[in-house]
Amino acid sequence: MSVDPADAADRFVHEGVTYWFCASGCRRRFRGRPGLLSPVSELDDVLSALENAVGDDVALATVVAARGSTYRREGARLVIPAEGDTVGNISGGCLEGDVIQTAREVLASGRPQVLHFDLTADDEAVWGWGLGCNGAIDVLVEPASGARPFLAAMRAARREHRQVALVTVVDGPGTGARMIAHPDGSSQGDLGSAARNAALEVLASGPSATLTLEPEGTRAFIEVLEPPLRLVVCGAGHACRGVRRPARLARRGG
Repeated sequence: MSVDPADAADRFVHEGVTYWFCASGCRRRFRGRPGLLSPVSELDDVLSALENAVGDDVALATVVAARGSTYRREGARLVIPAEGDTVGNISGGCLEGDVIQTAREVLASGRPQVLHFDLTADDEAVWGWGLGCNGAIDVLVEPASGARPFLAAMRAARREHRQVALVTVVDGPGTGARMIAHPDGSSQGDLGSAARNAALEVLASGPSATLTLEPEGTRAFIEVLEPPLRLVVCGAGHACRGVRRPARLARRGG
């Protein structure tokens, strides 16, 4: 969400919360405590869908690598139940049909698959996907049971506004294996010291990345899960109302 600088005289960030103070007239009319908006995101919806899923007939698709221009970037997810609606989004609707078909195969075999979509070629296959991007993405499709042991840790990190790194193996016989690394060096799951050290480096230095872990040569998607953003609006004037309305829609998921 953006705020026009002309409508906001100042802001500050404290403990992961952004506070916007509108023009002085708003401040004079402000009464009581500012409202704190509950964070809502697609990841929360995905976690809820996985937590509420009954049985093992649920697949999870995750974008684990993206190169060039793509609709969604690394970390986009789609929950695919055997029956019922999907939750999430990995391409804006262009690739979901192929991924859902693969999900059925994965649920039948119990073996994860990594799909490679190269959208750079100017041929009938790309146009058949209905894509307007010129990039390539890799999508891990797996039984959701592999991710369930880590849901509680992911949910706790978001609730407590802590940053963590989720490491997922994306090639070889260990495809789909996971661990979670925390900034203090502790971890949940065990993929070896190389995976833990790489996760700590990514946590400290930058965005999510797909890396080759040495000396094994295993490729792993290291996803930095940031705490959800929170917005506190202070004020009651016209400018503040302009901020509150889209914020309220975002809180409701629409």
